[in-house]
Amino acid sequence: GSTKLIPFSPEYGSCSNCGTLVSLAGLSAEELLVTNDETDFYGKKYWLNHQSSDLGFPDIYQRARNDLSERNLHWLKALLKFCLPPAKVLELGCSHGSFVALMRQAGYDASGIELSPWVVDFGKNLYEVPISVAPVEAHDIVHGSLDVIALMDVLEHLPDPVGTMAHCLNLLKPDGLLLIQTPCFKEAI
Repeated sequence: GSTKLIPFSPEYGSCSNCGTLVSLAGLSAEELLVTNDETDFYGKKYWLNHQSSDLGFPDIYQRARNDLSERNLHWLKALLKFCLPPAKVLELGCSHGSFVALMRQAGYDASGIELSPWVVDFGKNLYEVPISVAPVEAHDIVHGSLDVIALMDVLEHLPDPVGTMAHCLNLLKPDGLLLIQTPCFKEAI
């Protein structure tokens, strides 16, 4: 929740309390919504082109194949340390849904949410898991009903991370867990 940022790069500041990178020219909440999957920032092009062309990351098809061994097993191991199945888990920004699928195979009552209808359909068709469209604040989730909310490389994309985390805390049971991973960036030399 700190508003004091230490310069990191021309595009980012670093939170003086926790070191999380904060975009200095981020998109507004309205710009982050996907009302047109063909043109909006987090629409279909984000998953098919932006990730690989602009950031040098694998596209959604490669990630759907590689995330299991490269990321999801690590996340599942972390989750198992704190909360065992059949806990109710919601993954915000679940992308193609492979982590939701792995959690379900491990016995969790897991589901996901994403912003792009295209990527939600992609994940549902590929992994046959429950994924919904829209930000978490737009979903009708009973307060105090979730055991875990997971955000893997998502917090840094939120237009109002403090507000979203406050909302998530209300959705968790009293002993619930926020499982959050953020990227670790090397500072410029």
